[in-house]
Amino acid sequence: MELEHTRERQAAGIAAAKARGVYRNHGRKKGATKADPKRAAELKASGLKVTEIAKALGVSRSVIYEYLKPASDDSGEPLNSGPASMALTSTE
Repeated sequence: MELEHTRERQAAGIAAAKARGVYRNHGRKKGATKADPKRAAELKASGLKVTEIAKALGVSRSVIYEYLKPASDDSGEPLNSGPASMALTSTE
């Protein structure tokens, strides 16, 4: 119940701030990338290590790992499920 009142008060405050022209909805834009994921994949295919790719593109290693993650379909299963991934999912 209190959560509803809090949300109502917050919405009223935002509306009032917008009316005064002082409300700005800043934040990270969704889907913004720091470097080109395709370029990262090209560099990896050419034999560079993740650390080298990160330095070349000016991003962290974790960003490169995120770019190089295998894509998945709607079921959540990796598209390139090879023997290594099958060994992890085996129920024997």
